[in-house]
Amino acid sequence: MGAHKMQWIKGGGIIPGPKKYQSAYRSEVGGLVGIAVCLTSLSSHLNHTEPPFTTACDGLLALRKVHATKEMVKPSWKHVDLLTGLIDLWENLPMKARLEHVLGHQDDVGRPLTILERINVRMDSTTKTIACTYPKFKTKQLAGITLGYGTVTIVGSLICSKLQKSLYDAIGHQIDRGLLDKQVNWYCLGKARKEASFPVKKFISKWVSGDTATGVVIKRRQQRIEDNCPRCKEPYEHLLHVLVWKDNNTSEFRKGLMEEFQIWLQKEKTESNLERFLTLGLQSWIDDPMGREREYVVHSQKRESAVTTQFNLGWYAFLCGFVAKPLIDIQHEHYLELQLKKKAER
Repeated sequence: MGAHKMQWIKGGGIIPGPKKYQSAYRSEVGGLVGIAVCLTSLSSHLNHTEPPFTTACDGLLALRKVHATKEMVKPSWKHVDLLTGLIDLWENLPMKARLEHVLGHQDDVGRPLTILERINVRMDSTTKTIACTYPKFKTKQLAGITLGYGTVTIVGSLICSKLQKSLYDAIGHQIDRGLLDKQVNWYCLGKARKEASFPVKKFISKWVSGDTATGVVIKRRQQRIEDNCPRCKEPYEHLLHVLVWKDNNTSEFRKGLMEEFQIWLQKEKTESNLERFLTLGLQSWIDDPMGREREYVVHSQKRESAVTTQFNLGWYAFLCGFVAKPLIDIQHEHYLELQLKKKAER
């Protein structure tokens, strides 16, 4: 208890997360989370009829996030793990926060400081003490939590910023692909993505991550009350529905795409059995995605392996760029027979 009858609760520590994510902004958000956690613990002992609590910070961008809502959250946010937790904490608190921005590093301005400025100077001093005391402290990730979007880890590493990009990078470069590594020609997939334009890359990322604007996604974003398809009114419009919906216009459009696909296969001198397998198999899946696969007569063990592997991967996976390795091997041998210097992966 101080001379002015003020009580102090002092706290500090190491902000969780990988070293590459640490920054002044993350530290500021972590401090604001600490305040919210403290108020949550004390909420049953506080008078909720009093004026709003004053929450101060020398980081204006972090401070503004205290009044953010769940609807405002974007996966592209930096430090979205702490920010979503901060939003959840304040939404569950029975009191509101009055935000006040405090200028940092005011200890040498040559004028009397306000009480919040003095507290901020103390905070800076405590931060420097922690940093000097634990210069090689290894940042740890939070245990499994239910606040915000929870805890997301890949290969033991916490994913906490720019979720879509971080997950894409981690999945593309860190995850052990296991059985898929033996079935999918990853070079083929990587080459296609690398040569695609930026808008196409962006669309592919949205499609593969399930973030394309279907009825389900638009309802989840709270931009629509129902998740029905706007054309046929079928409930629960998802990605598969977009691909195979039965309608005269879409059927004609898909028919034209299939014809273009077959022309492209012929232009690339695709092995005849492969051309037939790909076109008939894909068309069969579009006609009845939940039905049984067509039976194909194959005359060699290698072709049977190629057909089986692609069947196991599925035609939706094929449309997403997952091509079976044995298919590429057969096409490569076909190019060699034709004495062409083309690469089957392309």
